[in-house]
Amino acid sequence: MGAGESLSTYSFDGADVRNSFVAMTRHVTVEFPEEAIKAIDISPEKLPQELREAAVVRWFEEGRLSQGQASVLLGLTRGEFFDVLSKHGVSPIQISTDELEKEFRNA
Repeated sequence: MGAGESLSTYSFDGADVRNSFVAMTRHVTVEFPEEAIKAIDISPEKLPQELREAAVVRWFEEGRLSQGQASVLLGLTRGEFFDVLSKHGVSPIQISTDELEKEFRNA
């Protein structure tokens, strides 16, 4: 961080959903330089939800979360989660060409 830059801390709680997947929540604190927040053009109030959404979408894209798990973490229905994926340009179908070909051969 350069001279004159200020640092802000934004906190948010994990998904407030109670089921077998989300048994408890964790409080996470993320620090961002004010200049970074200005550069991405987001209000400080929206930053926690946008960070949560971006992380969950990325983890879904990497195959670390299923559609259902990702939906629960964001407190959304599966259809609403599909809308979030669309907003981020991510397909709701995360399967490789090889896996798809194997599925067709075994059908």
